Amino acid sequence: MTTPRLARHVTLTRLPYGGAVLVCSLTLRLAEYGETDADILGRLLADATAASDGERAARLTKHLLESGWLVFDQEPR
Repeated sequence: MTTPRLARHVTLTRLPYGGAVLVCSLTLRLAEYGETDADILGRLLADATAASDGERAARLTKHLLESGWLVFDQEPR
């Protein structure tokens, strides 16, 4: 099964009043996401099927992969 995970050197921080921030410790690049996208990201990391939760989830997943925030690992069953 293919499972998503944060890319190496990427940290996810949930914000106390909703939303989340991704930070790459190598480049200090950061991305901030509102509450809805942060919830999608959390579900995606917990369960790869969250990417199929509608058009917004699919767009966010594509963006996170293309931007290098997320990577997919191959895990043998």
